[in-house]
Amino acid sequence: MLDVITIAIILIVVAVNVFFLLWLAALPGAIARDRHHPQAEAITCCGWLSLLTLFATWPIALVWAYTNPAHVRVDEPRPPAKA
Repeated sequence: MLDVITIAIILIVVAVNVFFLLWLAALPGAIARDRHHPQAEAITCCGWLSLLTLFATWPIALVWAYTNPAHVRVDEPRPPAKA
């Protein structure tokens, strides 16, 4: 009887750890989508890629999700260059 309880506890711990790792990998993408980041899909891919790299790219994805990209307007006229 004790073996069955031990195996059940081990399976529950493994399932909770797998769920936590999947939630952690999806977190940067969810933050980017909530903040309406224009590169949310790339951030999501970087977050899932962190599973393959043992979470080496996860901090990069998280910082990227919180950054605001620079908006460059290309339709503004520039002053003429001085010669």
